[in-house]
Amino acid sequence: MDNKIRSVINASGKMSILGTSTVSDAVASGMVFGAQHFFVMEEYLLQLENYIAKTLNYDAAKIVASAASGIVTTTAAVIGRDDRSYTLNPFSHKTKRREIIIPKGHNVNFGAPIETMIEMAGGIVVEAGYANECTKDQIIAKINENTAGILYIKSHHTVQKNMLEIEDAVALAKEHGIPLIVDAAAEEDFEMYNTKDIDLLIFSGSKALEGPSSGILVGKETMIKWTKHVDKGIGRAMKVTKEMASGLLVALDARHEEKQVIDIEPYLSHLKDTVEAFITKDPAGREIYRLAIKTSPDKARSLIQNLEEGNPAIYTRNYQSNQGIVEFDTRALTPKDIEYIIHRIKENFHE
Repeated sequence: MDNKIRSVINASGKMSILGTSTVSDAVASGMVFGAQHFFVMEEYLLQLENYIAKTLNYDAAKIVASAASGIVTTTAAVIGRDDRSYTLNPFSHKTKRREIIIPKGHNVNFGAPIETMIEMAGGIVVEAGYANECTKDQIIAKINENTAGILYIKSHHTVQKNMLEIEDAVALAKEHGIPLIVDAAAEEDFEMYNTKDIDLLIFSGSKALEGPSSGILVGKETMIKWTKHVDKGIGRAMKVTKEMASGLLVALDARHEEKQVIDIEPYLSHLKDTVEAFITKDPAGREIYRLAIKTSPDKARSLIQNLEEGNPAIYTRNYQSNQGIVEFDTRALTPKDIEYIIHRIKENFHE
């Protein structure tokens, strides 16, 4: 290669644009084990999936290639159900029940549009409510004989205010006999949904778990059975590899291991003479706290650009840069990384 690849300091979080997570030596060893052995894949995956379901205390589970492919797979599952002809031809006009209802404020771009994932499975997107509001009644108003499912996105990307709670979505889905899919890709507590009676749940295997690129579907046994039909159709383009599955299992078993948590508070004083600095909490309610600075929008944009163009490049959370706020996620950082970030911030503001 003629050009050297820049190293990256990841102050953005577990983001796909930066490779999501780094894996531990144990997870890497698990991936190597999978890569260096042959298996009857259907048998192997079934064993791992049964173990995942038992470990997380759900009825059934399925491993998928990513959380995004999980949206495609679950959409295809609730449209096709047990119809094998749909599996072979998911865009056939014979299948009429294709509408997937989603709160309008949940139809976001997470790196790709949510609606694109739905449409890849032949789904028809039906938005309920408004960009800043969605109630139970607004979802109920969209239900008809062509409704295949309801999709609820639990994410910092979505609108947080005036949105119905997951419990409300569960209740109305049960009342109307419609499958509910919850995309909880970045959630860190995998067991928090055990008692919520959700039909299909999507988790990332590479975010909170810090495993290889992968995803986990859990939920009702019948619904998971439907997702497995998809493997014989469009799911083939998103197939799970043996090294992915093996590494994911190791990451799942290691999820309660104590990880480095950096105390942000001491670093605030290092910035007090340079820029306003404070601590923020994750807007989606997760127990994640970040270092943040506030300046003018122009200076925020300039800082972001300068940090990203350096070597090593520093990537930050920029969702509020239009308000002059830049956040630094410390979960993947070392104290040395933070000291370097503070040095670069001061350097930029003193230019």
